[in-house]
Amino acid sequence: MTDCFRARPRSAAGGQRLPLDELKIDRSFVRNLPHSANSLAIVRSIVALPKALNLRLIAEGVEEAAQIEALVGNGCDGFQGFYFAKPLQLEAFETHLAKMQQA
Repeated sequence: MTDCFRARPRSAAGGQRLPLDELKIDRSFVRNLPHSANSLAIVRSIVALPKALNLRLIAEGVEEAAQIEALVGNGCDGFQGFYFAKPLQLEAFETHLAKMQQA
């Protein structure tokens, strides 16, 4: 896994030598979805690289169902963010996980 698509510049060239299985989209690109045409165009462009390399694409910072819909519609494979859960202490996480597995 690597965080290649971040808001600040970072070289992705090193990724050619690493055993990657997924890439992440930084939340700064997800934040304005689906309302920003620019954000949507960026996400559509980003999706092409991991698909061409047979990698999973994970979007960070998902906070709304509309963001998930826009990301799914454009080929994103997974999501993380406050839409699903806020950061939790270990015991609270274990309780949350147990409830999710029962559902």
